[in-house]
Amino acid sequence: MNSIQRIAKNTAALFAAQVVVAIISLALSIFIAQKLGDVVFGKYLFALAFTTIFAMVLDMIRCGFEKLRMIFQHAQKVYYAADKIMLERKDKNDAEGIYHRNDKLTAG
Repeated sequence: MNSIQRIAKNTAALFAAQVVVAIISLALSIFIAQKLGDVVFGKYLFALAFTTIFAMVLDMIRCGFEKLRMIFQHAQKVYYAADKIMLERKDKNDAEGIYHRNDKLTAG
């Protein structure tokens, strides 16, 4: 089985699983609505909606912090790369006899 067939098979399995979950959720919602009644089911749906919104907000915050962490890591890599380049230039200048004195380049 090549990789394309494997990807298609896995995608179909995930899609089928989502369809089964949707059907079970619909049946469970109907069952809960019948058992709880109108008022209590409305409170249940309100609590469910509130927790869903709260989870989405927390996920957005987490993603924001993750992006900030990635930005800081990238900035740190750029800083280290620039520092490495400066050290290489300094070593090259030292080898050629060029020294930095009072911000002026002079031959050694």
